[in-house]
Amino acid sequence: MLEMADEGFTSIKQTLTEYEKEVGAAIVATPETVEIDATSIREYTNTSPILQSCDKKLSETLALPLIDFLPEMPERDAAEFRWVGLNTVNELDNFLKTNSDIVFGLAVHRFIEHRDDSPQDSLVRGISLLYVCYVILARRSDLDEYMKFFKTHGFGPDEMLEGVAKVNIDFVTQFDKERAKQTQAVIKK
Repeated sequence: MLEMADEGFTSIKQTLTEYEKEVGAAIVATPETVEIDATSIREYTNTSPILQSCDKKLSETLALPLIDFLPEMPERDAAEFRWVGLNTVNELDNFLKTNSDIVFGLAVHRFIEHRDDSPQDSLVRGISLLYVCYVILARRSDLDEYMKFFKTHGFGPDEMLEGVAKVNIDFVTQFDKERAKQTQAVIKK
């Protein structure tokens, strides 16, 4: 009986390994077909040049080493992305490529602002993914929606989070205004 269970477990593990390889290959070949789930987020975190670049830049700027992500993080990240409306790896990748500067800027801003409140000794690989969600939510300028996101995904406490959401919305709004001014200046030339 134990032997049958062991064979079943081995078979499941092989199937999962095959699926992970298929997802990895699909992310490279046809990312628009790869739905966001824990496996695709894990593969994206391990292979995405733009994500790795953002994380590395953040690590260097804050002088904090990158450590491996916790096993539960890809599932949490996937749920957060679906919540903000990113459903495929392609959508995520395109957003990050187009918005890596604001994702980085917001992350640095948040870490510097809270350096004294909650000191960090490291950053988790893939940390930039959280800030993708924060930027998307901030651009909606809907404090209630931001708070619902926090509550849905187990962030807390509420009294602190409302301030975080407001600061994020203000930062992203100001960043986007500055970017628009720069674009207009280039167009006028």
